[in-house]
Amino acid sequence: MVSRRKRVGTRVEAATPSGGYSQSLASVADLVHVAETHIRDVQHVRHFVADIALARRLGLEPGGHCFCMSSIKVDVSQRHSPLCWTDVYADRMYAQVIPLAEQCPGELIAALIEKEFGRRIDAVDQQVRPVQLNADLAARLNAAPGSLGLNIIRQYRDDQGGLIAVSEIVYPDDRFTLVMQMKREKRAAIIEP
Repeated sequence: MVSRRKRVGTRVEAATPSGGYSQSLASVADLVHVAETHIRDVQHVRHFVADIALARRLGLEPGGHCFCMSSIKVDVSQRHSPLCWTDVYADRMYAQVIPLAEQCPGELIAALIEKEFGRRIDAVDQQVRPVQLNADLAARLNAAPGSLGLNIIRQYRDDQGGLIAVSEIVYPDDRFTLVMQMKREKRAAIIEP
């Protein structure tokens, strides 16, 4: 197996294909591309008032009226098993994107909000941590209860730092690898007279 990545090149990954998914992110455009390779299967939508604990964990406004769209995502090239569980949270003023998200399963909900409401995504804050899959989530993802997973919380922000949407994604440990590349900053040469 070989992989080709923008700004990285072609690499030999393995002699046999793996069942997991590798994600290399350098920009918001990369996130949009990843969404295009996944199909969202909406499980349910709920409207709620954000309590203090949830607001603190996700960066929402405590007492804010929100909606949460929960879905299972499946990689378009490997439809036989769920890739991850995703909860997307946004203010209820953006609720009109709910039917659009169901009609356009390959688009980020934050990108739909961007199109419909003109709120340009300028930055994405991302937190990654390990979690243990509870029995319910493990069953939905065809994984072993109590097995490890990866939890990713992404906060989509506009150029003023205002929150557009938050996604919380849980991957079973064997279905996702986050790949990052860091480069040393180049310093300008100092020329002495």
